[in-house]
Amino acid sequence: ISWYENQPQDKNFYKGLRSTPGKVRIYGAQLFPWPATLLNLHVDEGEVNFGLIPDRILVNGTYYLRDEDGLDFKMGPSLRYSRLFKTKISAKNKTALLVLLPFFEYEIDKILKVVKEARFSVEIFVKFHPATEKNKYIHQLEGKMQMVDDDIYTLFNRVGCVIGRSTSSLVEATSLGIPVISINTGCGVEYEYLPKFGKGIIWQNASNGREIVNWVNIFSDLLKAKSDLIYAIAKKYKEMFFCEPTSEKIDEAFELDELAKTS
Repeated sequence: ISWYENQPQDKNFYKGLRSTPGKVRIYGAQLFPWPATLLNLHVDEGEVNFGLIPDRILVNGTYYLRDEDGLDFKMGPSLRYSRLFKTKISAKNKTALLVLLPFFEYEIDKILKVVKEARFSVEIFVKFHPATEKNKYIHQLEGKMQMVDDDIYTLFNRVGCVIGRSTSSLVEATSLGIPVISINTGCGVEYEYLPKFGKGIIWQNASNGREIVNWVNIFSDLLKAKSDLIYAIAKKYKEMFFCEPTSEKIDEAFELDELAKTS
């Protein structure tokens, strides 16, 4: 069972396993949301004949399933996201905002800049990526912007909208019914995790402070006037991007029942 990103080290490892005596069955786990612009995660069926692809590829939701000859794609348990299935949140009538910053420094600077341009008078919680040197950016937090280290689900429960870029946490937010504004940074490769379905209703892109303010107001109104539509899309997102990690789903995905029979 392997965390699977289709990197050269993955391929070398699988080729090595298959070159040793004895039977081996490899399960490659892509149990995380990912954007189409992460090109290494797109599997080439032509590499099957060279022994470089897992026997079974487990994906995080139906959105990532493929039907191609020689590739065995199955939906696997979203082990990292079990809390998503135990959490109910209402963003209605909440004014605080959550800024989720990505790993990439060039995007951090741009996102903080456009958030400051918006000149919000409400609370703004700013959460950095765990690998970021946060002290480098403290001086950029102005007004009611405050750095937080709380768990994102604790923060989700306190806000009416999430702002960010290049992080799968935006998918989690929308799957809970929290509107998202994805910042167009115009720097480097754009990593868009969200689909066109639901755009303009539960999420939208923005490039400057004026656009952020506009979409925060639109989403606030939609939550009041069309909350059923928001939560219907959120439910669909959860079904598309995640799979509840029940014991039954774990057994099925990794064929543990079959393994128990043979042993």
